[in-house]
Amino acid sequence: MKSYECSEVEFRYNNSKDTKTFYHILLKMIRENPLKFR
Repeated sequence: MKSYECSEVEFRYNNSKDTKTFYHILLKMIRENPLKFR
């Protein structure tokens, strides 16, 4: 099960659309909660 989860993560990371979505969410969180990331 662990190897499957790892493959899933790698697949999503290598998918540019998912990666952009991930970074978009991450940047949004950082903008909304600047103190949490310092």
